Amino acid sequence: MVFWTRTKQMVHSIERGLKSYLTNRFFPLINFKEKDYEVRVPLSGRKTIVRFINLPDGRTYVLRVYMKNELDVVHRHRLAEYTLSRSDVNYPKIIDFVDDPAKYGAIVLVEEHIKGNTINKIDYSEELSNKIAIQLANLHNIKSDQFGTLDNLKDDGFFKYIIRRISHRFSSIKRSSIIREKRLISHILKWFTLWDEKFKAIHIYDLTHDKLNESNIILSDDGKIHLIDFATLQYAYLGKDLVKIHHSFCKNDNDKINIFTKTYFMYLLEKDEEKRFNSLKPFYHSWHHISFCASYCKRFEKSIHYKTIADAPNKELALKNWAEVKEITGIF
Repeated sequence: MVFWTRTKQMVHSIERGLKSYLTNRFFPLINFKEKDYEVRVPLSGRKTIVRFINLPDGRTYVLRVYMKNELDVVHRHRLAEYTLSRSDVNYPKIIDFVDDPAKYGAIVLVEEHIKGNTINKIDYSEELSNKIAIQLANLHNIKSDQFGTLDNLKDDGFFKYIIRRISHRFSSIKRSSIIREKRLISHILKWFTLWDEKFKAIHIYDLTHDKLNESNIILSDDGKIHLIDFATLQYAYLGKDLVKIHHSFCKNDNDKINIFTKTYFMYLLEKDEEKRFNSLKPFYHSWHHISFCASYCKRFEKSIHYKTIADAPNKELALKNWAEVKEITGIF
């Protein structure tokens, strides 16, 4: 991913381009002829500019803006919609796409807005759990004999691919001043590599979200679960997504996990997959904690550098996740 810095001049140019896009292309496309509409800014991250377009008739659209060097991200987004369109997964549909930076100042992609709430704002219920489980099973029921992101599929080396991703997380931990037990890093990484034989049995890969969390699962106003944010969609093994759900939505509560798991595997097409997942859970739980430890280490070092007050909680959470890794792997 190539990030870019927006200057005031660039932002003004993009805003002018978006106004032209809405007036001359998008509004005629959706048969909107009035002049009264609202452009709302929900967030403006480094990866993309996002705008909500609210119309007086109640319709809302999500407008995403990308620069020319982010065309690969847009390509993955469109590939994701094409892949999901042949499934039972609920997701926001793309309404329009235009690649004309010279005319509109950027690449523009518009998708439907799902009205509802992300599940982190909703109280837990067994009904909600079952709905999420069914949608996740629908996603994982999409299969491929290749692994990787939708625009970079590969035939061989799945386990090496995973180890490279885990090793990258360790690099953040090595650089951090929080984790002082540097001698353990090589031993824990070796522990991960010893799972090679179990992964050799995986030849068909599941379509996974990869960055699943409570903020990208929406319960719509009509009671349906929708999955959003598919920039990281890839064919891999379902274990990472499931463990994410265990930690986020189920809060590591065994009763909640059992309820979710029962429904999930009921709707998964491979009826013997639960046994394999159970055998790989220590691997994926450790990966989960390594990832969070690395993230909190990076945040801690950044907060120290910029002298913010967020360093103490990040340090505590990094150490907590590091302790979980040691507990699971048995390496102290």
